[in-house]
Amino acid sequence: MSFTLSTLKTAIQDYLETDETTFVANLNTFILQAEERILKSVQIPDQRKNVTGNVTTDNRFLGTPSDFLAPFSLAVISSDTYDYLDLKHNSFIKEFKPLSLTSGADSGTTYLSTDAPDTLLYGCLLEGAVFLKLDPNDIGLYEARFKESLLRLKNLGEGRDTRDEMRY
Repeated sequence: MSFTLSTLKTAIQDYLETDETTFVANLNTFILQAEERILKSVQIPDQRKNVTGNVTTDNRFLGTPSDFLAPFSLAVISSDTYDYLDLKHNSFIKEFKPLSLTSGADSGTTYLSTDAPDTLLYGCLLEGAVFLKLDPNDIGLYEARFKESLLRLKNLGEGRDTRDEMRY
């Protein structure tokens, strides 16, 4: 199963059984908050990409892609020789975040909405439950489900979901 913005909003309302006006007006906020939690908790291989850029003598900065979240590695290539640079403090790197599901049309999708829909849903439900000031037990249920799905996503992202058959 995967979500579009529209189907995720409907699922949040169905799970939390509310269509109260203020709640509905804040659905994008819940989605943004859930996406932020997920992207800051998990390093997903599908988010990695190779990008080339040019450096110049008079400019100490290198442009980043518009969907840049964090560096994985950086290399200077000279005559087919790769010299990998050390990761520096984030004050040296201008950070950008991937586009949110809320930044597109209702039929749009993102990596999280298609490949981690349970994590995104439970993150949104958690944010919605806190907003509605639900019973702490209900909030705890959504928190537990979110953490469980986040751990599965983290394991997948870090390659723990596969095993080396030669060493097993």
